[in-house]
Amino acid sequence: MVSLDDIGVSERVDFIKMDIEGAEVDAIRGGSRTIATQKPRLAIAVYHEEGNARQICELLRQIRPDYKIRCRGIFAWDGCEPRPFMVYAW
Repeated sequence: MVSLDDIGVSERVDFIKMDIEGAEVDAIRGGSRTIATQKPRLAIAVYHEEGNARQICELLRQIRPDYKIRCRGIFAWDGCEPRPFMVYAW
């Protein structure tokens, strides 16, 4: 596995969508330099673990305090506590 920052993207990164089965926090950490310097729009699934939405929002605020961040949708399945489904940042 290679992080986004280690790929050495030569093109501008405008948009990142993530739904990688709970590995979103690690992916954001591995792309923090790209996110910090290029400020792409983000669409990130956050329903995999309880607390993912809060953790991802806090991480994004550390990387880019100027992001506008919104949670959308509700995930509630098989008796789990309802929680946000997606985080969007721009």
